[in-house]
Amino acid sequence: MAQILGIDFGTTNTVVALSDRGSFPIVQHTIKTRIGKVSHDVYPSTIFFSRQSGKFAFGLEAERLAQQSSESEGIEIRSIKRVLSNYYEGMEHAVPERFKVKDLLVGFLGSLRESIMDTGLFKPGEVLQTVITWPAHSNGAQRAVTREAFREAGFEVIGTLNEPTAAAIEYADRATNGNPRAARSFSETVAVFDFGGGTFDASLLSICNGIYQVLDTLGLDSLGGDDLDRVLAGLFAERLSIEFDSLEPRRRMALIGLARTQKESLGTRPSANLHLHPHDIGLEAPPVFVSADEYIEKIKPLVRQTVDRLAQLTQRSVEKGLLSSEKALDAIYLVGGSSKLPLVQQLVTERFPGIRVVTTHKPFSSIAVGSAISATRKVEIRDIFSRHFGLFRLLDHGRREYFHTIFEAGTRLPRKGQPSLEKVTLYSPRHNIGHLRFLECSELDADGLPKGKVREWTDILFPYDPSLDVQAEVTCGEICAADALDGTQVEEIYRCDADGVITVEMNRLVDGKKRRFEISRE
Repeated sequence: MAQILGIDFGTTNTVVALSDRGSFPIVQHTIKTRIGKVSHDVYPSTIFFSRQSGKFAFGLEAERLAQQSSESEGIEIRSIKRVLSNYYEGMEHAVPERFKVKDLLVGFLGSLRESIMDTGLFKPGEVLQTVITWPAHSNGAQRAVTREAFREAGFEVIGTLNEPTAAAIEYADRATNGNPRAARSFSETVAVFDFGGGTFDASLLSICNGIYQVLDTLGLDSLGGDDLDRVLAGLFAERLSIEFDSLEPRRRMALIGLARTQKESLGTRPSANLHLHPHDIGLEAPPVFVSADEYIEKIKPLVRQTVDRLAQLTQRSVEKGLLSSEKALDAIYLVGGSSKLPLVQQLVTERFPGIRVVTTHKPFSSIAVGSAISATRKVEIRDIFSRHFGLFRLLDHGRREYFHTIFEAGTRLPRKGQPSLEKVTLYSPRHNIGHLRFLECSELDADGLPKGKVREWTDILFPYDPSLDVQAEVTCGEICAADALDGTQVEEIYRCDADGVITVEMNRLVDGKKRRFEISRE
């Protein structure tokens, strides 16, 4: 059986699992230190730019250089995955020079590939077949650039998974003690509570005889462990009587890193105090302390948002008939580094009394292992649109507009080998050129208009007027009213395949001329 990788590209750390003859070990990454080689089971999602050499370092080496360098020597870029939530083609990042985000991502993933090859698990030149994951609520542009970057970095992407789905696969494997036959007959309805470094995802899945069916999903695109780290870093800054935002970037990033370490200690041992030695961030001052109770009270509103989101998901699922009742849940599976916090477990248990809350001692590796399992075992995944997809249309000769939903959130995606989803729209145009403005959004308000996290897509301009070449490259400045077209018809045929790629075929019925556009590249 071929060795296949499952990779969880995380906001704080990236984890790689290897599918090797029925086992799924975590790939170890090594770095040379003064005491010799040290191995780590995570690869920091960190980039360091050296001002002196003008070169980048990535992962463990980037973390080492960031700890040793001053602000004048270089700058650290953490959590680049959060930047991807607003990604657009050609997006740049100031480092302090301007570099394309995609180039930074390819550089990081290329370094990750080198680290994997250095383990000796693969022969030189061997293809790294890989299943990659992304947040359930990541948008199409984020997914597209992630997949393209993996490929450009030398990975062969043989599959993709939403992170909560990968966690559910690992959950079933854990529940059946790694027995593939038992996993194929395992059946439960489970809610995955995925509290990572940059995002929160809650997904409801039905697991039945090797079929993983996503029933519904909700998330928070801009809330994760990074935000909890910043709260503690701010408290430490208060103790030092300094403004957190006034710290130079190197010290600020170092303070956040130390705060993260102290936060994570709460998940492994009870502690009355969280401490900071200021000399670790280059300041001369006595050690400062923050009580665990004070910190927990500060972050409780943030954590409660995630629990409320999970409750909203389960309640909506009951209303939709996906769950007979909230009590029909068999388990809630807590994954992601932030789920280690006792506060998370406490609030989830309080909100869902009587429902089994399952934790793991390795919340960082669940998603990577699940994606590796999916590649080598007989696993069938049935996924859904996590966002509404549609476009704005004009009414009353352009005097008002409304949002036309093409594919609603919750619409089931076709499985591999099945025909594409298809939706047809027919109308009479009122302008010589159609201006179609597509977008996706996480929610719709009471009037059916987009709200929440809204992501715009590239507009499409299509010549309605038969006197114009259907392939012509037209501009918005050429659009004008065309009452003479009243009575003619335009047909739009939308199709979505198993990979989530959406296309529209624009058909000018008056002369049979048509043109096909790809709208979303996942």
